[in-house]
Amino acid sequence: NAGIFWETHANYMRNLLYPQAVSAWGMDIYHLETWGDWKNTYENYQLLMAIHLSEGPGMVSRLWRESYSEEYPLQTYKRINGYSQTAFNDSLYHYARRMATYDFDLNGLGSYFRQYRNNDLQWSLQSAQMTWSILQAVPGSPGRYVIPIEQAPEEYGYNVIPLHVHPDSCAVIVKFKGHTEVNDHAGWRYGFVSAFPDGSLSRYSPVYATDEEEIHFALEPNESKLYLVVMGAPVDSITTNVANDTWKGYPKHFRFPYELAIQGAVPEGHQAPEDFRAQFKTNGQLHPNGGGWVSNDALVSPSVYVGPAAMVLGNAVLTDQVRISGTAIVRNASISGAVEVRGNALIDGGILADSAIVEGHSLAENVELSGNARIGMRARVSNYVLSGTVEVGGDVIVYNEDGDCDNGTHYRLTNYYDNKFLECDGRTPQHPDNADVNQSYTLFADSAMTMRCNCANLPECEEISYVDQLKKTDLVDITPNPATDVITVTLRHATATGPIVAVLMNSLGLPVRQMLLYPGVALSMAVRDLPAGLYVLQMRAEADPIRIMIQ
Repeated sequence: NAGIFWETHANYMRNLLYPQAVSAWGMDIYHLETWGDWKNTYENYQLLMAIHLSEGPGMVSRLWRESYSEEYPLQTYKRINGYSQTAFNDSLYHYARRMATYDFDLNGLGSYFRQYRNNDLQWSLQSAQMTWSILQAVPGSPGRYVIPIEQAPEEYGYNVIPLHVHPDSCAVIVKFKGHTEVNDHAGWRYGFVSAFPDGSLSRYSPVYATDEEEIHFALEPNESKLYLVVMGAPVDSITTNVANDTWKGYPKHFRFPYELAIQGAVPEGHQAPEDFRAQFKTNGQLHPNGGGWVSNDALVSPSVYVGPAAMVLGNAVLTDQVRISGTAIVRNASISGAVEVRGNALIDGGILADSAIVEGHSLAENVELSGNARIGMRARVSNYVLSGTVEVGGDVIVYNEDGDCDNGTHYRLTNYYDNKFLECDGRTPQHPDNADVNQSYTLFADSAMTMRCNCANLPECEEISYVDQLKKTDLVDITPNPATDVITVTLRHATATGPIVAVLMNSLGLPVRQMLLYPGVALSMAVRDLPAGLYVLQMRAEADPIRIMIQ
């Protein structure tokens, strides 16, 4: 795991001296992955920049000097700071939410990052596919969405979801509900980020950590962009270590899926089709069968279906009963037969025929695909011949002009620098390399996603909910409130086993105080040196997560 740190630290040091040499591409492509995954090990240095800004460059140096042999870098960071798991998750989220706007005001780094991201989104189909996380609509339930499992963030991976605000809405209201049944570690951090028209940061909302919460945010007149940032935050411990390191791949990485109900906005991919990935929609027309975009250079038969959010670009040739749906992109490929391209998949070049499928969040680049072959999940396959019944998924990366395979299911990680071939040995999804550490789950019932808040009762509904929650849990006494000097916090023993971590956060969602609470013990917290304002005391217990507004 030390190699993770060598490479990213080298690039961090380079960009302190040469900020114009930054690259947005790496983490915009691989932000779903566990931090330090080999695919982002060169380009994940933004975390070190965030540590530099929040704790000084000396903390980055300490990660070198005070690390143990073979210790995962995040373990070092947590240990030398003495962070509880809750405080550590909060710290990592303060980095993750910076990534929505590249909020790094050191040597102009942020402006360079934003410039490179904008260029990538303008010219790179892979950036257009991967930078923003695309939610799926829940059929028959307007305003409900789910993060596809292949886009669910891994440990300290994150989703950046642009929200397109309705002009007549009082605010954007989101109900978040996480699937805790998927694994024993499932937890999250989430919140809003707003930006000015130039893309630079305007404001952060408070940080939210409960498995279920309704939150809201209203743009101010000088703000034009709004993002929801969701990070995977394991509740008990960092799961990456020597025994379960970043080389084990998609099946061995814990993922943290969730669902959202949204009022007052639509997420990226669900705005008017003409506004979605509009930078690529020049010199073309809407396809009569489905209404999707087809460039003038492409040849698409009337029998082909191109869905309203899908695109066919370049010199692609599509015939027969081919279906392109979801937010899929096809460019410069020859596709025939009953091939399906769906989800948020990207095909760039290649020849596809018969009943082949490309789906999920995958990439097929100059691939020959035929028979019942399938590429899905987060696989990225280039210059390979796949046929028969082979399935390539997980986060497999395959590129080899001499490679071909016609059987087996392959989800495990491949080492990119070895240029390895698929085993093509008939293995099944139950093969030890493919077996997933995450459990399957079903969507929540509509009743579980019903929203309490709306424009008619904001902001009262959120404040009332805190009072109701206090009454139901009978968890804590806080006196006085409002306070100007000291607050006394008493954890009642009736409903909590303790200890409980209590974190006082300011209006930016940054922690300013932290204490451990024990049942029946009154503890004092000095607040006299804090600026006047509204603060949130966030406490976490196994069964009783709660947030309390403090004036």
